[in-house]
Parts: sequence; structure tokens; C-alpha cells
Amino acid sequence: MWAFSSLFFISHPIAQVNLLGSPKVDLQVRVVHGDCFLQPKNSAEGKAFSLGNGFKIINRLPFALVSRIDSYLEIYNFPQRSNILRIGQSSAIEIRNHYHLYFFQGSALFSKRNTAKWRFETDATHIDVNGNGTWMVETTVKKGFKIILLEGELQITNGKKSISLNSGELLLVGEKEGQISQKIQIDLPLLFKTCRLLNNFESELPSKSRIISAAQVQALRLKKRYEAVVGGVKDNKLQIWAIKKKKSK
Repeated sequence: MWAFSSLFFISHPIAQVNLLGSPKVDLQVRVVHGDCFLQPKNSAEGKAFSLGNGFKIINRLPFALVSRIDSYLEIYNFPQRSNILRIGQSSAIEIRNHYHLYFFQGSALFSKRNTAKWRFETDATHIDVNGNGTWMVETTVKKGFKIILLEGELQITNGKKSISLNSGELLLVGEKEGQISQKIQIDLPLLFKTCRLLNNFESELPSKSRIISAAQVQALRLKKRYEAVVGGVKDNKLQIWAIKKKKSK
């Protein structure tokens, strides 16, 4: 059982989190904004280890990565060398193994070039994700998922239904039997400007050039279909409106 019940812990700052056991994960904390922690599972004392820039994590799985409000975290070499995991604010995510993550709440960004199969879970649903590229995962109010593919290709499966995502597409996964929505196209250039998981870090994603290229391609496609695409952020929610072109008589 997990020893934490909220995002507030007794924290112990150390330069290296090292819990003996096997298998081991060699990860590096590259960026920390605010208060972020590593929480070992089955910790009798409920200790959470405070993380800082440059810290190495050599730890027995599973463990949870946790961020408080207005706090963000980037892990380098996750799950393999040169790949990136970013954790958004107010998040608590259990790393069960390199490709199996359990979301208590919150959001994450993944950047991985090689194709791999992942499993994402909440206490209400689970999905399998197969593919590569850069994508974001966020829990919904009812413990479903929202998935946005920035670049690359993904196949989302709930055991019964499978659907492919292209760059700039969003998918909602419901809490009831992992129901998968229709694909929704989002405005990548606007998202790139407003999303903190993309623009709130000093370090650049290795896939930044590919994300920009995907955004440029999408902008050209939208320009052919619409006179304008406008959007804004209200209550931390992205809102987008498209003005269709008038048909010539």
C-alpha cells in the first residue's frame, strides 16, 4: 500500500535516491520547478524524498513521482537513454515498471523515438499505447484519460477497440470500460505556446524540431479549410474556435 494520502509529505532532501534492491532504474532529474518528490511504495514511515536538479535515481520499482501545485519535473533517460518523462503540476504517478504507469492524478509528457508498448492505468480504467514520438497524458475528473499526440504515431487500445492517433489529435478515454472517443483535432501552434509541459522547462525536448514541423504542416492544412483558427485559455482549459471559409458562388 502507498503511504501517502496527499501531495504533502515529510520530505528528506538527498543528492541521490538509492534504495537497494533489484531491478534498478538509473534515471536523472534534469529539471525541477517547485516541490517534487519520490515516494517509495510500502514505506512504513511514509518518507518522501525531495528531488532537485541533477539528482540521480537508483531505485527499486515501484515508486511514485509526485509534484505539488505549480511544480514540474523532468526525468532524463526514461525509460531508456536520451528519452524524456515530464510530470505536470499536482501529479502523483506510480512507476510500476518502465512501461507501466499508474496515474493517481495529474499529467505527463513522454518523448521517445523507438517504438514501444505502454500501459497506463487509473483506479477506473486502463489502456495500452503502442508507438513512438511525443505525447501527453492527463487524467480527467472521473479518472479517465486525455491523450494528445504532438508528433509521431500512436495506437490506443482498450482491449476491445483500437484507434490510431496522428500529430495534433486528441483522444478521450472514458472511465467506463475504457471507452474511447472520436479523434479531435487541436491547434498545435496554440498548444505549443500555452502548455507548460512544453514551454516551462529550460531544457529542450529532443523532438522539438519534429513538433514544430508537425505544427507547421497542420497550420497549412487548417489555412486551406478555414479563414481563421482562434483560441484561448480559460480556467486552465484550452478553447479553440474555427471560422469556416465561405463557399464561393
